[in-house]
Order: sequence, then C-alpha cells, then structure tokens
Amino acid sequence: MTIDGLAAMKQSRDEASEKAKKRNSARHAPPPRNPAKQKPEPAPAAVVEDAPAAEVVSAPRQKVAKPVVKAVSPAQSAPLAPLVRSTIYLDESANEWLEDIAIDGRRAKPKVDASRSAVVRLAVQRLMESMTPQQVIDELRGRAEQVPEQAIGRKRL
Repeated sequence: MTIDGLAAMKQSRDEASEKAKKRNSARHAPPPRNPAKQKPEPAPAAVVEDAPAAEVVSAPRQKVAKPVVKAVSPAQSAPLAPLVRSTIYLDESANEWLEDIAIDGRRAKPKVDASRSAVVRLAVQRLMESMTPQQVIDELRGRAEQVPEQAIGRKRL
C-alpha cells in the first residue's frame, strides 16, 4: 500500500496531536503561590439578657447623656456609586486654589480627603442641587457672550 504525500502529512499530524493530547492530559496547574486570604468569620452577636422588671423600677433614675450624632450631608458621605475617570481643564488660578485646598486638607486634624477630585465632586453635587441642566446651559451661554472672540479656529456652538 502506497501513501501519497498528503496522506503521510495527515497521518504524521494526527500522530503528533495524539501525543500532545496524552502529554497535556497529565499536566495540572501548579498550586497558587499566594493562596487566597480567608474571610474572617463575623463575631457572634452579643446576647443581652433582659433585666428583671423589679430591678429596673427600684433603680434610681440617672440622666443618661445621649450620644451626639452629627448630621452628615450627602456631600460629605462616601460616594455609593463607583467613580468614573474624567478629564477637566482648569485655568491657573482655579488650579492653585484646588492645590491650596488639598494642602489644607492634609494639614487638618483629623485629615480630610480634600483632593482636587473630591472638591470637584463636591462642586458638581452642589451645582446639581441648585441648578437644572437648562439653567447651567443658559449660564454658560451668557458667559460665552461676554468673552471677546480671541479664539483661533472655527466658531463652536
């Protein structure tokens, strides 16, 4: 029986693939170098026993100071939604002002996250609370009309 060239190549390729299958079937992934950290189990809730009613009535009444709860505005609370990367362009005076705020935030006791991004998020949130999108557009349109035309290039709308 004679084998032509194409059949010989196919037979050789099939034999090679069979060897590769046998070789790969014995391979296993190595164990991880840094195993995953186990999550700590939550502590069981403390069991509070009810005091007998007689003890509660006979105990002298003392003034209990109520804990002071500071009202946290939505602007001060941590953002719930994931943040999205965005690029903004500022003039030199606004950039220096944001840098001054960041420095004051680092020096404050306790330290405050007063990064440029945090300040811009605060400003945008306050703007969203005080103005509608149409009011913002009208304000920007009014400011654009006040600026003398010194720009190079085609006129933008």
